[in-house]
Amino acid sequence: MRTGAAIEMSVMTRTLSSVIAALFLGAILLAVSGVAEPIDLTVRSGCVWHGQARLNLANCTLDATEAKLTAPAGILPSETPLRQELVQIQSDRQTSLLMSFGVPDVIQLQVFQRVQGQWQLLVDLKPYANFDARPIDSPRLVMPVTLQAGANELYLSYFNHGDGRLQPELLTDRSWQHSSIKQHLFNGMLAGVMLTMLILIGLYRSATDNVSYIAYLLVVMAHVLMLPQIEGYYFQMLWPESPLLNGWMPIPLASMLLAAHAWFAWRFFSLPARYPLLTRWHRGVFYALAANLLVSLGQWFDGFPLLVAIAIVYGVLAVITARRAYLDQLPGAGLYLLGTCSLMVCSVLLMGLGVIGLNPFPFIDFFQYPKIGFLLETAFFSAALLSQIKQFRQQQAEERLRRLAEAGELAKAEQQKRAAQAKVADSSMRLAAVSHDISQPLASLRFAIEVLKAQQAQQPLAEHIDRTIQYAQTLLTDIMLDSKQSHQQQDLVELSGLLHGLVNDFLPSAQAKQLELRQVDTSLCIDTSYVVLRRIVQNLLANAIRYTPSGKVLVGVRRRPQALEIQVWDTGPGILPEQLTRLQQAFEQGEQQSAQQQGVGLGLFIVQSLCQQLGYQLKVQTQLRRGSCFSIVIPR
Repeated sequence: MRTGAAIEMSVMTRTLSSVIAALFLGAILLAVSGVAEPIDLTVRSGCVWHGQARLNLANCTLDATEAKLTAPAGILPSETPLRQELVQIQSDRQTSLLMSFGVPDVIQLQVFQRVQGQWQLLVDLKPYANFDARPIDSPRLVMPVTLQAGANELYLSYFNHGDGRLQPELLTDRSWQHSSIKQHLFNGMLAGVMLTMLILIGLYRSATDNVSYIAYLLVVMAHVLMLPQIEGYYFQMLWPESPLLNGWMPIPLASMLLAAHAWFAWRFFSLPARYPLLTRWHRGVFYALAANLLVSLGQWFDGFPLLVAIAIVYGVLAVITARRAYLDQLPGAGLYLLGTCSLMVCSVLLMGLGVIGLNPFPFIDFFQYPKIGFLLETAFFSAALLSQIKQFRQQQAEERLRRLAEAGELAKAEQQKRAAQAKVADSSMRLAAVSHDISQPLASLRFAIEVLKAQQAQQPLAEHIDRTIQYAQTLLTDIMLDSKQSHQQQDLVELSGLLHGLVNDFLPSAQAKQLELRQVDTSLCIDTSYVVLRRIVQNLLANAIRYTPSGKVLVGVRRRPQALEIQVWDTGPGILPEQLTRLQQAFEQGEQQSAQQQGVGLGLFIVQSLCQQLGYQLKVQTQLRRGSCFSIVIPR
């Protein structure tokens, strides 16, 4: 069942998606309608103005250098070759118009008009002139011109950024005003669409930890910051008296755009984890952009040619990356591929063709191509990021369901464990009660044995029965201690006192066999179960004394790295390696034991079991006919 937050997110998403769709369609319509007024493209030999709203002068322009035309006097010399073009226009009346050059600024521009056989200078923009030197205050470069009735000639001498060509056209004042308003509206809507997409992704990102959102934010911000530069707003409003800065600003802005795009791919596809080779290529793009930016800032050379080369190389790299991710079926790869291709086609291919005067769609201002590319790329990247976030949230939901299922299984297992523990505890208590009841008649039997010992003839039999009953009582005592084990708490055990008590308990048995039983004093303490640890050492001492025919038994404690080791040494017969594993099993004994050494074979098995319960380690070192050392390693 969907939560309130999920429903709210769904409603907001649908609403914002509708707004984006409406803005997107409106922006595209404005982009086309803003420049799609009737244009006379039928005239080939000379152009005719007969009162239409605008006239594209691309077909009215001749290359003055190739036509070997005489240039007007007064053309400024230049260190770089200037483009010189002659525009020929026919007009059926005298009229005042505006000539738009289709660019926000140029490095150098002079415009001459032939009037009564003489060239008159209309516009003179010296290299890197201030914005105030323009004839009209407009983001796009525009100048007034008066056409005389009949033939008119305009001579253009200029040098544009990247050695590009101007795209002159004639417009009426009203047509220019309408075109400017639509252009401003389109730019505003374009920025609004991209920022709205940014907000939409931000809402989705608030519910996830997708780090690609930060890279996407930089891509959108780079687009938004690039728009005013393309349109000429920065030069008009921010630095009108800094033409050199205005000429240099496209380099850092375009570099930031390419770097943001590359970083988005880096994060979106997790390139370092998936594609090491593509990662190195992307890292090379970062280094090349940084180097080009530094050398252009130092004005050591023009950074535009290298920037264009980097952009072309990265365009190929971006398409290769997108195709590789698409073939690997990564989420959002297809949408990323569409966005990348849209940007490269519009901003690199179509814009480049427009700059050199080969605009494949003359009815569209070629400065609109990068804007359309920005819009398409932002839309496709938004969809790709949403696709990835959607899959991420689906994986989270599946993970939550899996964890809930595991939690249910754990709860069930815990319930079964508690039931089993309760059953074991009940069985232990019953067994302890039975052991207690059995120990009573055994105690009575021992009183009877004392009577038999008084009779000299029955003394060997009485001693044998006495040893058997004593061992049976020891086993019953172990059973009762084991039943209490689950109720034992951790105590701070003084090892010297524990070992001293056990040595005193076993000293009569050792003396009966003429064995030397000795303890090495220690001041160490450990936090553990006193009862369980005593049982472990008790069993080891009992085995050592039982199976050592002569010599001595030594018990002590050694320090180990992050551990303590309780050791029981004996000088017994030793143990064969193949016997060692068998002796740690229940009801197994060593071979060739005497009657006094007989038991039921539980000693080492009990020790091993108790060590496992407390997390201790049982170690055995033995040599035949030399003795053995049984060690308990206790972590600290």
